[in-house]
Amino acid sequence: MPVSVSVLPVYPRRRPLWARLAVAALLTTTCIPFIPAVAHAAPKLEKQTAPVLLEADRFAYDAEKSLIMAIGGAEVVQNDYVLLADKIIYNQKTGVVTAEGNVAVSDETGDVYFAERAVLENEIKTGIIYNFSSRFADDSLFAANQARRVSDTVTELDYAVYSPCKVCDEEGNPKKPFWQMKAKHIKIDEEEQKVTYRNAWFEFFELPVFFTPYFSHATPDADRKSGLLIPSYTTSSNLGTVIRMPYYWNIAPQMDAIITPINTTSEGPVLAAEFRHLLDKGMYNLEGSITHPEGDSATGTPADEDYRWHIEGKGDYRLSNFWRTGFTGKRASDDTYLRRYDFGNEDLLTSKVYAGGFENRTSLNIEAISFQGLRIGDNADTIPLIHPLVSASHETAPGWNGSRFGVNGNLMALSREIGAQSRRVSTSGYWKMPGITKAGHVFEVRPQLRADLYSVENVTATTTGGALDEYDGVAGRIVPEVWFDWRYPLLRRFKSSSLVIEPTANLILGMNNVNSDKIPNEDSLALEFSDTNLFSDNHYTGYDLAEGGTRVNYGIRGQWDYDYASGSNVEFLIGQNYHTDDNNLFPYSNDLNNQWSDIVGRLAWNYSNNLRLGYRFRLDQEELDLQRSELN
Repeated sequence: MPVSVSVLPVYPRRRPLWARLAVAALLTTTCIPFIPAVAHAAPKLEKQTAPVLLEADRFAYDAEKSLIMAIGGAEVVQNDYVLLADKIIYNQKTGVVTAEGNVAVSDETGDVYFAERAVLENEIKTGIIYNFSSRFADDSLFAANQARRVSDTVTELDYAVYSPCKVCDEEGNPKKPFWQMKAKHIKIDEEEQKVTYRNAWFEFFELPVFFTPYFSHATPDADRKSGLLIPSYTTSSNLGTVIRMPYYWNIAPQMDAIITPINTTSEGPVLAAEFRHLLDKGMYNLEGSITHPEGDSATGTPADEDYRWHIEGKGDYRLSNFWRTGFTGKRASDDTYLRRYDFGNEDLLTSKVYAGGFENRTSLNIEAISFQGLRIGDNADTIPLIHPLVSASHETAPGWNGSRFGVNGNLMALSREIGAQSRRVSTSGYWKMPGITKAGHVFEVRPQLRADLYSVENVTATTTGGALDEYDGVAGRIVPEVWFDWRYPLLRRFKSSSLVIEPTANLILGMNNVNSDKIPNEDSLALEFSDTNLFSDNHYTGYDLAEGGTRVNYGIRGQWDYDYASGSNVEFLIGQNYHTDDNNLFPYSNDLNNQWSDIVGRLAWNYSNNLRLGYRFRLDQEELDLQRSELN
């Protein structure tokens, strides 16, 4: 920041004094701990040609000594660089700038620096700063009695301390940092973006725990560099005291890794690692951990003396404009490892590889899926392996009166060591025609036909005589249906808001008794009736069960947009289902003999794009007792 008479115009104050003093007070009273005999680098100041603005309560000029003095809330501004002090003195002969009293400096990175006195020269590239402390944009802290700026990129510190931890609570009261580092000598090289420590101590809660003659890490605003990351400390009833010391390895511009040694007082060390690689047309991440427990372990069985581990990863790669491929997966050595060592709390691990694509109105997806059960009683021999699962769909462009034809296909092969096995081919075709009447009624007619063919083994089914026995063979079904959909959106506009109310009903005409016990139910076990699937033509989640019979879904939904500027609104939905088939009732309620479903609905408030409050419910169809309540 060159300072000279030619580029240092003096302007009268443009803001009220109270506003300027408030800014200075805010910067100078930021909660920075007092730590004796410490130091930190002055801000990096590159040579600039932008004009400099100098403001103060009053100015003085000593012609004999060639001194320009700004007194009382003095401020120097150049680009994004701001210097505040009680008094700033500029010597035109020597080029020395002296700032005294409540000195505060901020730069374009968001870093803030504080001092009682600063003497800077050589266009403020070098100098000495007294009683110095700083807070960087990432909340890391330095403090010092004196910092020596030996060049525009190098600062040397003596008896310094550094901590990335917050030293104030939410109310601004001082608190001890979780960890900090003290050193006899520190060198900060801004060009290399490196901080080097000599004769350094690591302290946890101000207690020294580790000494090293040499240590280094990147500056807070540095580019990616290899080095230690912030350690963490936790306690666990299973593992005792747990300390993690992650190390970041910058392998290449598109590749990096984090290696984390974990020390536990109860079961010894654990090694965890994460690897990331960005490709030209994709990416993949791999994570894992391994340990050999010491002493008493989770269950006390001999198997606990073996190595325990987990591995997980994901990847995605685009082969062409249509095709892409990838994988996701997670595996563990045993049922309790993930929860015990805090690597996850899943009770079912899913791994799959996939390939597929989407273009215009055509989609194709091919998957192979395996599972690992972590619950008590899970038997690996009964858990299925799916190889493959293929889904495809195509829909034509709009034709006569906006009508379209569509076709869906699904193929699956499922096997397991013990239990039912099945191979499935499922196809469906439909034609749908939408329409809107002059009165505003919106409707759609959709006849559709579905055909399923299964080859099964070891399926428990009812024989001709009515007894249960294992069935091996072929099973199938044909499910014809006609769907009628009706909506009547009603809109009312106000001065700065609008209200939409939309009664909706679906009528599905279908055959009764479409399911067979010779078809094993593998993918339709999760049954739920809620506001999310109220108007669905098939409330089952998979292909193995089909919802037959004639049924009606009806309800009302709406939305009040009460603030166009922020996008805030309130939405609601409430509805019910009626089924005519007594023998094929979907479990819509606790009473499986009742053809009327429970009443489901939701109420949600969306505030701008920052907050959403939603309430979902299910009421008994007769007594209106609350069967389900969910707030999110």
